[in-house]
Amino acid sequence: MKTPDIIVYTLSSQSAMGQFASELVRGTTRISDTHVILIAPPMEHEPDHCQRVVLPLPWSKKSRILKLASMAWMSIAGSLAVLRHARRGKPFVMVELGSTVPVSAMPALVARLRGAVTVLNLHDFYPHAFRFGPYLRGFEKALYRWCFRRFDLIAAMKAPQLDRLRDEVGINPDRVLIIDHGPFVIADVKPPTAETELVRVLVFGTLRSNKMLLESIQAIKQLQSEGVKVTLRIAGAPSHQEQAYWAACRAELSGVEGAEIIDRYIDDRELPAILSGIDGMLCPYQNFDSQSGVSIVAASNGIPLLATQSASITGADDGLFPIASPVSVQAIVGAISRFVAVPRSDRQSRAHLLRINFEKRAIWDEAAKSILAKATQFASRSQYGAITAPAAVEACAGMGGGGDESSADGVTKEATE
Repeated sequence: MKTPDIIVYTLSSQSAMGQFASELVRGTTRISDTHVILIAPPMEHEPDHCQRVVLPLPWSKKSRILKLASMAWMSIAGSLAVLRHARRGKPFVMVELGSTVPVSAMPALVARLRGAVTVLNLHDFYPHAFRFGPYLRGFEKALYRWCFRRFDLIAAMKAPQLDRLRDEVGINPDRVLIIDHGPFVIADVKPPTAETELVRVLVFGTLRSNKMLLESIQAIKQLQSEGVKVTLRIAGAPSHQEQAYWAACRAELSGVEGAEIIDRYIDDRELPAILSGIDGMLCPYQNFDSQSGVSIVAASNGIPLLATQSASITGADDGLFPIASPVSVQAIVGAISRFVAVPRSDRQSRAHLLRINFEKRAIWDEAAKSILAKATQFASRSQYGAITAPAAVEACAGMGGGGDESSADGVTKEATE
């Protein structure tokens, strides 16, 4: 079996992080003849030209306890695969840390034992939904910080994360690189028709208080009372830890004319319908230090973006309709009023230009190139790569894969039990 130049690892299959892993693999194979192993569950966006180690899917999406248990089991299966494939001085990229720390960090610890250069893609500093209650919140955050320190390098998605890694975790900035989030293009997204006067903005993704959803609903109600033809579509699952907040939002929605509410998990196959007929994506986020996947979806698919600086993306200034900070009902009212005053054709033209410029930047290729270069630099100057696994570990490595290997469409697949 050919020695991998890089391993990309994720427990996500069809979520944004699953697609992130898939696009990162594609970018890596485009920039060179790099041999990539992708260790992940079956994916809706399967990349070509890589070796695949297929992890089992979670057992249940309905029971949180069963899901966490199955994610822990997937981490163990992934660790065995990493044990078999990781090599000294070669990058191991974990696309997300996951929700079952410290168990979810186990594959990275195994990769480090094998002498690989471990890289964490840091999307969110802390998870949006914690596992433990408020009394254990400090302990859970400490677990995440402990896991961050176990990685050789961290690929952060915004400059504020670099400051937090230095100040809160004690990680040297030399071990951090900043990468941008590449485009997520979704087929068959239709713009609103010219005959429709009603302006519809979308709030998308997990419904939580730092997305200022309640203030957005109140802003829409105020605009409607002033005669502005605007309404709201909400699509996403309420945060498990903010059910009371969503109940307050739901009550406020009773006075919004024409509101559409889809308050559940959104499957990837539903995205074309969810995103079609939308005039703008509403992202009045605050206290948000990661790159917004929702903003990325808007920019990638020609949807005008109304956003605060927290939710903006690199190079989007020309296509952004800004929302002032600190975020308030009046700040959102002002942003939507200015947005509605621009003719729909002009808004669409700005969003289309943003999409073209976004795609031209080859961001996934740039991210892959940055990770490979930083990992190579780290390996060349570090004594850490000299660690050799004991003979017993080498013997166990043969247990990492459980299935037969086959090749189809340029993808080598290997199943783990």
